[in-house]
This record gives sequence, C-alpha cells and structure tokens, in this order.
Amino acid sequence: MPGLSLKSSPLGPPNSSRRLAIQRRSEAPCTRKIFPSAITSNTVAAVGTGMREGSIAACLLFAVTTYRCASNVLSARMSMLCRTPSASVTVTVHHLAMPAIVHYRENKKRISLDGELHVIYPCKRCCPPKVVRKIIHVDMDAFYASVEQRDDAQLRGKPVIVAWRGNRSVVCAASYEARRFGVRSAMPAVRAERLCPEATFVPPDFTRYRAVSRSVGEIFNRHTDLIEPLALDEAYLDVTQNKTGLPTARAIREQIRQELQLTASAGVAPNKFLAKLASDWRKPDGLFVIQHEGIDAFLLPLPVGRLPGVGKVTGEKLGKLGIQTVRDLRGLDSPALEHHFGRYGRRLHELARGIDESEVVSDRPTQSISVEDTFEQDVLLAETEPMIRRLAERLWSASREESRMARTVVLKMKTSDFKILTRSHTPGSPPSSCEEFTDIALRLRERVALGPQQRYRLVGVGLSNFRDPDQDSGQPALFS
Repeated sequence: MPGLSLKSSPLGPPNSSRRLAIQRRSEAPCTRKIFPSAITSNTVAAVGTGMREGSIAACLLFAVTTYRCASNVLSARMSMLCRTPSASVTVTVHHLAMPAIVHYRENKKRISLDGELHVIYPCKRCCPPKVVRKIIHVDMDAFYASVEQRDDAQLRGKPVIVAWRGNRSVVCAASYEARRFGVRSAMPAVRAERLCPEATFVPPDFTRYRAVSRSVGEIFNRHTDLIEPLALDEAYLDVTQNKTGLPTARAIREQIRQELQLTASAGVAPNKFLAKLASDWRKPDGLFVIQHEGIDAFLLPLPVGRLPGVGKVTGEKLGKLGIQTVRDLRGLDSPALEHHFGRYGRRLHELARGIDESEVVSDRPTQSISVEDTFEQDVLLAETEPMIRRLAERLWSASREESRMARTVVLKMKTSDFKILTRSHTPGSPPSSCEEFTDIALRLRERVALGPQQRYRLVGVGLSNFRDPDQDSGQPALFS
C-alpha cells in the first residue's frame, strides 16, 4: 500500500494501553486523522499498534461498507481486509476524544484500542479512488433588469429598477447601473427612487422572465441532466459526468451570451456550498473556480458572515465568542458549537471545513407554494376578503400544474406594525376546487384574534403538504 509499511505477521489481541500509530513516508503521506466527513464507502481505515522502526508490528485494515454519525459518535461497519479477510468487524469511533477510542468486535469479543484511527485514502488496491465532484452554481446577472435592457435598447447603460411604483412596492431587481447608487433587491421602491431619482422604473413581467429562464435551462441540459433550479435566475449543476466534454462553466456562459444576449456568473467547486460562494466572487459576468486543494486558501480568510445561515443574530453571537473569520470558527470543535448553536452548530463545524455532502437534486418535489400582496393602505381584517379571493384564484391556477395534491391551506397576515401571523388548516381530504380552497382561506381569518381595529398591510395564501394522489388521504382534520 502506498505510503504504508506493514509487517504481515499474525496479529494477537492488541494491548489497549498501547498507542496506535501509522507509519507514514514523507514523500507520499496518505493518512490522516479520522473525521465523520472522511468516512465513505470508498474509505480504507487502518488501525495499527506495536509501532517500531520501519514497520508496524500489527495492523488492522478495514474497508468501510456502511456508516452513520450520531451525536459525537461515529459508527462504521467495516470488512477486514488484512489478517482474516472474511471477518466482519464493527468499529465505533468516539472521534472527539483525544486520543480517539476505537472499539471493535471480532468473534463476539469486544476489544478496545486506545489511540488514533487513520484513514488511508485512496487505496487503489482495495477500493477505487473517490471521485471529486464538480458542481457549478450559475447565477444570471441582474436577471430581470438585464432582460428589460436586452429587449429595450433605450434602457441599455442606464439605471433600471424592476418594480411597481407605489408606497408599498419593493424592488424585484436593479441593473448594475442602479446598484452603484445603493439600490438593491427587496428594498422599498420609495427608498430606491430617493437613492437613484434618474432610474427608469419598469413593472415586472414574470411571464417573459419565465420564458427566458426556460431557455437558460435548455442550455444547461446540453451539458448535464443533474440540474437543481433555485429560482428563475440561478441553479446548481452537477457536471462530474459531462455530456459534451467541453469546459462546462465557460461553455455555458458563452452559450448564454451568444444565444440569449445575457450574461451569467458561475462558480465551480467540489460541492454546492463552495460553488455558490464562488459564483459571487467575480460578479458580474465572472467565473471563479475553487479546486479541492485550494479550499482552505479560499475559505479560511472569509468573514463568518459569508457562511449560509449566519445572519445578524448568529453573527453577533459568534462575535461575542471572538469569532470573526472562518479560520477563527475552525478553532472551535463540534461540541462547543452545538452547545452554543444547537444542531446548526454541527453545520457550522462542517462549513468551516468546506464540507457539504448535499446532492444536486433534479425535479425536487414541491413542498409548498404561496402568493402574497401588499395593500396600498393598511386595511381592517374584514376588508381583506377581495384580496384573498384574487390571490386564491391565482394560486389555485398555479397549483394545477403540479402532479401532486396539496393537503394544507395557509393564510398569512402582516399587521401595520410588521407582525407576521400564519394560520393553517389540513382538511380530511385535499381541497378539490378553487371555491373550496378560497372558503378555507377566508375562514382562517376567524382564528386571527387581534381585535377588530387591528389593521393589516399584507395578506398571503399558500398550499403546502403536497402528496402523491395515491397516498392515503383519509386523515382527520388538523388545525395548527
């Protein structure tokens, strides 16, 4: 085995008081301490004891077949490759102990090894090398505004804001010319107009944007079938196996430019988390690649606020712990992060190491759909019926495109002081008509008990809990 010198003498029961060690050759280091993310079906794990000059007196070598990680304990089902190839061994690694405590069973006898478990990877003789994924995150540049500028030559080179005019309207998109004035998406349109009074306001045309988005998707499909759309203007692509054999990200961007007269930025990396960071690195019209060996150089200097899920509150909490950068974050172990941030602490521990095992999922089933609108002026609860009816009709029409059925109706209200309330109802059988759906949404208002004089600035309706038609729907009504 490359980088490992083994003595083939039989192995007696190991002494649990001994330290385990792996002999590494300086010219070909191939072992490292084990972490949960390191265990895969292509991993070879080696446990050695009786270290002496030039060889290991005794060594166990396993190929991992299955694994799971719960709390702070990593359990792996391994097949022994050395000594007794037919033996089946279960190894449990308390990977946060220093040194690691390794337990394994052989012939119904529990044996404990006090030392380090190392991963040798890849071992071409015992298992194929792990394929490093190639994930692309493509993000269209100022998509809605760019479509408007493409289709109207008079708008090119000028600040464009895609939004309805009005006191309650928000910015859907802003061209890069408008962004220089500080205009951003989701900003109140009134504020955007104050920041950039010379901007041209264009009402959004989502039918046209969806059509262009489909054209972008057709370009993606030339290169891979593994496409996970996030919105009309961005998607993940897994191009580990590329249909065309071309430099994929560069080819996709060039085809979008030539065929659609639009620009896109792309990030390429071994996983989705890093690819999304990379796509934002050289915007607009940029390409940035993070190689596997360059992850630490890219990631460690970043402020922790660049990590997904680290908003204002989490950022302030991390700041109180003295954590400003990803490098600082990596200094905290998983138990400490879980103590402060619960389950998200484990996610932070992984992100700080560039770990993201999530797959690119094509045709992800719909979980929920919703529409909402803001009133020009705050209204009383009793005055919301016309808006709820219009929204319910729009949403019901959209839901007919889904092959699955929604079981739960949701009503959303936002008060004049920006307090958000949601009410939902799951009837015994899914709503079968727009009238039934609308009636449920209207009746949900009865459960909004803030007094008759309370005014509301926004209302929304939603459908959730989508199920396949053949799934059992005979469940009792459930209110939440």
